[in-house]
Amino acid sequence: MKTLSVAFAAASFVAFAALVGWLKTVYFFRPFGVSPAALEFGWVSASLASWYVVQNTVYFGAVVWLVVQTRRFALAMVALVYALIPLASHYGFLFYDHAGVRFWVDHQHTWLKLVPVVLLAGLVLGRLRGSRPDWRWRHGRRGRVLFAIVIGSWGLSAAKHFGSYDAERILHLPEELLPRVELSWKGPPPGDWSEAPLYLLHEDTNRVVVVEFRAGERWKRRTPRVRSIPHPELRQVVVSPPGGVQPGGQFL
Repeated sequence: MKTLSVAFAAASFVAFAALVGWLKTVYFFRPFGVSPAALEFGWVSASLASWYVVQNTVYFGAVVWLVVQTRRFALAMVALVYALIPLASHYGFLFYDHAGVRFWVDHQHTWLKLVPVVLLAGLVLGRLRGSRPDWRWRHGRRGRVLFAIVIGSWGLSAAKHFGSYDAERILHLPEELLPRVELSWKGPPPGDWSEAPLYLLHEDTNRVVVVEFRAGERWKRRTPRVRSIPHPELRQVVVSPPGGVQPGGQFL
């Protein structure tokens, strides 16, 4: 019976990872007018794309568990702020030209990691001072089911916002976040082919998906033009990765 429970839990985890990975990918490609179904994107790729969502879902679960066990109002406010970070940073792009909003949005990864680290540090200091929280679950099976529903629902919502967030960052700062690409054709390029700078959005064994952006003011959202080119039509694809440190990786 125990083996069956472990197998069910593992299967549920894989299914959840594949689902949130697929949602994150769908919402990433949606602003570019690209469907993951048209790409080589199966459940394995979806599961691999889910690691960031799963990681933060686990963090959120730990924060909520701590709130339930301690029943402290201050920790409940921390959990509420943490729950709203994906939503706030996504819609923060509406005001991305403001320096303060831009600092908040660009360092979303830092805030999502910083909150659990601060709470963990508080627990360690509490143990050093002799205050130990009771980690035993005291709310029965129904409480566990409700806890799982809340955490899982947040993970599904966060997956959509994380995908849209990644897309919006690219639409605002493509030259800093996407690699430049140069294509060499086996034959003449299409008649409407543009010589504008191209950026690599996706590549698999069958196609290269490139995007060009209409020139715009810095911090403003660019308008993308996406092209999917079959590999047999190309002689060579030269990729130049962007340089520098990306915002969000400067602290944690």
